[in-house]
Amino acid sequence: MSAYDYLVLGATSEADRMADSDILNYSDMNHFLSAGFHQHGWGRWVHFGTQASFLCDAELKSMIDFVGRHEDFSNDCRILASRTGADFVPRAANKTACKNIGLQDLSLESLDILTHVISTIA
Repeated sequence: MSAYDYLVLGATSEADRMADSDILNYSDMNHFLSAGFHQHGWGRWVHFGTQASFLCDAELKSMIDFVGRHEDFSNDCRILASRTGADFVPRAANKTACKNIGLQDLSLESLDILTHVISTIA
């Protein structure tokens, strides 16, 4: 849902901005999921892939050596600084204009589509 918002609100990269003009053809998230997500290949777009696809290779072997958690951001930054020998204090800010679409905003059809997509993730 955040990827949908990102594209609707105006993406940052040139390729994403091309996509955001296409996504505006859908009246809302429900319309996008029911009429566009599978039928027009949006499920293959990088922003709609699983986070696991960035963490594991095709054989599902981990490609990373550390998983940080937002909930423990400060401590995780200290761990990374220690491991890399870097002295840094990253900004812990993620300012978003996301309108926060919630489950209450989705139709039963949209929930069924999302449930199917999630259930196919191994």
